[in-house]
Amino acid sequence: MKSKTQYRPFLYENKRIIELKMKLVVLGGTGQTGQHLVNQALQQGHTVTAVVRNPGKMTVSHENLKVVEGNIFSGTA
Repeated sequence: MKSKTQYRPFLYENKRIIELKMKLVVLGGTGQTGQHLVNQALQQGHTVTAVVRNPGKMTVSHENLKVVEGNIFSGTA
């Protein structure tokens, strides 16, 4: 079985490795793909804003997660 390698963004500064933490926005954070992206990003220490139509469907709770109610298809989102 092939082992999964975790991607960890980093950069070199003065011969030191500095891990990068990103701020991400996930549209559709309660969908199948969105949930996977949110979980993976949080596990890697990133800050995530999930845009969802129904915040009650969000199954994840984390200090680095902000849930925003919105619909990208409406003119008021």
